[in-house]
Order: sequence, then C-alpha cells, then structure tokens
Amino acid sequence: SFRKHWEIGVRRMEKKVSSTASIPTVKDKEEKKPLKIGFDIDDVINNLTEHLVDVYNTIQKPVQHTLSINDITDWDMSRFVPKENIDIFFGILGSEEFYEGMPHDETAFKVLSDLAQNPNVEMLFITGTSPEHVKLKEDWLLKHFPFIKPEQILFVKAAGKCHVGVDIMFDDCPVYIDKFECDFYLMDKPWNQCNIPEMKNGTCTRIYDWDDIQDVLSTHYHILAAPTPGETFINVKTTKKRTLGEDILNCTTKEDLVTL
Repeated sequence: SFRKHWEIGVRRMEKKVSSTASIPTVKDKEEKKPLKIGFDIDDVINNLTEHLVDVYNTIQKPVQHTLSINDITDWDMSRFVPKENIDIFFGILGSEEFYEGMPHDETAFKVLSDLAQNPNVEMLFITGTSPEHVKLKEDWLLKHFPFIKPEQILFVKAAGKCHVGVDIMFDDCPVYIDKFECDFYLMDKPWNQCNIPEMKNGTCTRIYDWDDIQDVLSTHYHILAAPTPGETFINVKTTKKRTLGEDILNCTTKEDLVTL
C-alpha cells in the first residue's frame, strides 16, 4: 500500500541521513591532525656531553687534564680542551664503545613509550650530526628506545630543524630559535645560558629535565597521564646487568615489584 511504501521510504531516508552525518568532513579531519612533537637527540634524549666528559677524564693515562661539564659554556667545545688533547677528545665520539656505554634516562623511556602509543601524537627525533656518527647515533636510539621507527629519525643541518614543521620542539640549542614557529622548550645546559633570541611566532620556556617534559605534556597539552606522587619506573628490558636481589632492593612500591 501507499502507507507501507512511504514508511519504507522514510526509513531509507533516515538511514541515508544518519550515514551521511557519520562521514568525517574536511574540518573534522583537520581537527584530528596529530600533534607533531620534535625532540633533539644530543643532550635531550641522551646525555652525550656529560658522557663525553666522563670518558675523556678516564681515557687519559696518565690524566693530564680534567674537564667538568660545567666548564663547557659554549657550543665550540674545543675551546675547553688543550690543543694537544683535541684529537683524543673528539676521537671518542667516533667509537662504538662510547655509544655502548652511554646510558639513557628512564623517565625519557616512559614518556616516549607512552607517547608512541598515543594515536594523536606524531614524534620526530631531529638532530644535526656529522655523517660518520649517523649510524652510531641511530643504532643507540633504536636499541634503547625500541618503539621508535627509523623513519622518525631525521638527520638535518642544525639550521634546518625549524623547517621540519613541528608543533612542539624540545632542544638544548637556542641559536636558531627565532626561526621556529611553535612552542619551544629549551633544555637547560651550561652552554645555553645566553640571552635567548625573541621568537616571532611561538613561545620559549626553559626546562631542566625529563620530569619537566612529562609535566608539560601532561598538564599543558593533556597528552600524557599526570605522574602520581612517588612514581618510579623500571625498564626491565634495558636495565643494566644487576642481580635479582639488587633489582628487588631498588623497588620502592608494590607496583615496582609487579613490574619487575
């Protein structure tokens, strides 16, 4: 009957309207665009300079010159090493043993692993490095942070970092900061205690460690869960070789024991 066909037509129309409403619009797609976060590698993801100084102070036999990380107040590290030791100092950076002995930050591991599981975040690891150090640095990063994909690692000239186009940047170098158009977080180091250039299209905030990074991403951008008081994290896969007893003694909460 007419009424029966009319009801069928109405149901089809309602179904079509409902289906059309569920199709994401261009605006919806733009709103779901992942937040792009850039991380410098040297002295942000790793502690390269501190480790370099430690190795330099122990490799000399006999020790002729000792160096502290606080002595390095400029990007040109050769200024703080005697000329006769320059080859020794920079030669360390090209050795596999140097990278094998360089530890990583456990809070960095937790923060980055949590971000890697967030579909609304795109991480990029951006660094300027000498061509001969590229493989050593990439191997170190992939070993200690196995959830990072090689295509997320970008080796560029220092002046080219600002062209990657990130929404947030964590770096220890303020030299080209005025070229960035994003929220810039400067990792505090002895060599960046200079006057920071004013950013034209962005903001700059000085931070001091990975606890600060975790706090920024959780409280300001709401893309991480806020750490609970007294929270600790044990990365069993990458923990240095210790006895089970030593690992148990390092646990401070029941959650640590469960993780172990």
